[in-house]
Amino acid sequence: MRCFVEPSELARDELDLPAEEAHHLVHVLRAREGQSIVLCDGAGGLADARLVRIERNRVKARVISRRETSRPYPRVSLFQGMVRGQKMDWIIQKSTELGASELRPVESSQAVARLPDARKTGRMERWRKIALNAARQCGAGWIPDIYPAESMASAIKDAGPYSLLLLCDPEEKSRHISQLFRPNAGGQISRIGVIIGPEGDFSPDEKETATRAGAVSVNLGPMTLRAETAALFVLSAIHYEFGCNSVH
Repeated sequence: MRCFVEPSELARDELDLPAEEAHHLVHVLRAREGQSIVLCDGAGGLADARLVRIERNRVKARVISRRETSRPYPRVSLFQGMVRGQKMDWIIQKSTELGASELRPVESSQAVARLPDARKTGRMERWRKIALNAARQCGAGWIPDIYPAESMASAIKDAGPYSLLLLCDPEEKSRHISQLFRPNAGGQISRIGVIIGPEGDFSPDEKETATRAGAVSVNLGPMTLRAETAALFVLSAIHYEFGCNSVH
């Protein structure tokens, strides 16, 4: 059983678990006093603990030992053009499972999906909850940093620098993504940025902004992939080429 707590709480010898975590343990997993659990702060901190008191919606745990786990290497940032409906939720979930370090939603002038300013804070909280649940399910020690949706110029400016910055562009015909991965898979690639457009793709000006920031245009093969499929494809390819299950 894995529960997420704040870093300050993980430093305590005994602690009350957050209400949502306590509810999940008691009412979903049917936990009992004396059972062992793993506490995680979402930033690499882990602790082996034991449940010492269980009440209706209150659970107390006692820490037995602590340890640290490193981030997946290389660190991967996904710049994802905003997509419609639950597709963005799905991308957040799968990106967390595949070890993304950062998720930066990008607003595009050509995107079908629009997120009003009044809804941005609530949507970020939803995405963070999705990422936390995904990390709990897959056993990840790190939860990706999730940023507010912003323009391409703002997202690129705030993020860098990257060892490798890729713009996945269906109009790029000559350079496949593997041509960038394979020569670098054994090198000193510490950070990779991946830029994927929305359903309507990025505008020429947005692509130019990414290129000026150092992005290299690549294609993902002869088929035109949906935005959510492209994200899963690239993150899986990075795992394959760079061995992201190893840690540094």
